[in-house]
Amino acid sequence: MRRWHTPCQAQLHPGPDYTTAPRRAKNQSLTRYLNSIQGKYTYLVTYDCDQASPWQELDLDDGIMKPGFGYWIYMTQAGSIPAPAE
Repeated sequence: MRRWHTPCQAQLHPGPDYTTAPRRAKNQSLTRYLNSIQGKYTYLVTYDCDQASPWQELDLDDGIMKPGFGYWIYMTQAGSIPAPAE
């Protein structure tokens, strides 16, 4: 579960961690958003009930973090990520 230690950082722990972008946030590149934990996670998934296959592993190269969606990040070691830009 996401734990905000400062107004700008979320602390993630080894194993599955859940994060989301605030509804007012702008769409943001996943590569940019996850830059601070590069090499510390194995994959990222989201759930979209409007899709035929709702659980989707995201491609970081062309993926976008969308406001209002939730994301599971599978961490291999602890790290922190910045709060998405609003």
